[in-house]
Amino acid sequence: MSGKHPGVLVHATAVELLCGQDIAGVLLTGPPGSGKSSLALALVDQPGLGLCANGPLITRLVSDDQVSLIRTGPDIVMSAPDTLAGLLEVRGMGIVQLREVCPPARLAFVVEHQPAGQQERLPQAAATSLLGQQVPVFQADLAAPAAASRIRVLAQLHWGQLQLVD
Repeated sequence: MSGKHPGVLVHATAVELLCGQDIAGVLLTGPPGSGKSSLALALVDQPGLGLCANGPLITRLVSDDQVSLIRTGPDIVMSAPDTLAGLLEVRGMGIVQLREVCPPARLAFVVEHQPAGQQERLPQAAATSLLGQQVPVFQADLAAPAAASRIRVLAQLHWGQLQLVD
């Protein structure tokens, strides 16, 4: 199937991680207050931090609170609604305008909020269906202190720069 298909607007936050030519768009999902915006802030506020085999690791905000998803061929493209481009909620402070607005990003995987006590220690691979496409999905406590590091590790796995051991 090719071409552009009608999209949807979802309650989520999206970031894009870049390592040289490797790119991973990540959709963070969970209920209000689960830590989506705070995790995005932690990721974009620490440029160059984390594992990256091909240069500095860069993370950019795609959209906070609402993410537009459009299917283009086999890809799902994430973007910010015009009214939210470059805006990020910093809980307890307000909404800030970031200097850089990220262009639309191709979705690589979804991270669903799951409280720490409810996560499997060594989960099996899972996927979710978005706009008729199967997308890898992982669970994490988005508010956990190591959540940003876990997202960086997931990107490294996606790029083949790290491998899971059986």
